[in-house]
Amino acid sequence: MLIGFATGAGLLVVGARAHKKALRIFAQGLIGAGISILYLSVSASFNFYHFVSQPVAFMMMSVVTVLAFSQAFKYDSRAVSLLGWAGGFLTPFLLSTGRANEVGLFTYTALLDIGLLTVVVKKDRWASLEPLTLLATWLIYEVWNESDYTPDKLGVTLVFVTLF
Repeated sequence: MLIGFATGAGLLVVGARAHKKALRIFAQGLIGAGISILYLSVSASFNFYHFVSQPVAFMMMSVVTVLAFSQAFKYDSRAVSLLGWAGGFLTPFLLSTGRANEVGLFTYTALLDIGLLTVVVKKDRWASLEPLTLLATWLIYEVWNESDYTPDKLGVTLVFVTLF
């Protein structure tokens, strides 16, 4: 796990240096690989090795998502922003324990949506994130609705549908 974190961080550093040398596309690839390795390392530390608890892994994945978007802004990279988008929406599935936690799931989804809409407001050229965010939010709701909804959870459903 530590090797994965070191490799991911190292790729981010090498990507920054490549960007300074005007190797923009190569730098984006290195940064994307670094972010992907960080996501994979956090997921493995929870799912396979059980080094960290689910809340800790969840916070770590959220930090990687924020890092992905900060790198995307820093290097003006739509590709890295799409990687952060995908990692953000895959986080609940990668860290699932099989037990439904709809309040946590929908709170996280709402915060992620707010963050992504803020990104779209700041970067007009990344407007493709908006329909992707709507689609991913709807898919998360539908997956939850099909697998975990029961009539006693109607209140949660109404609040979520009202917000979105």
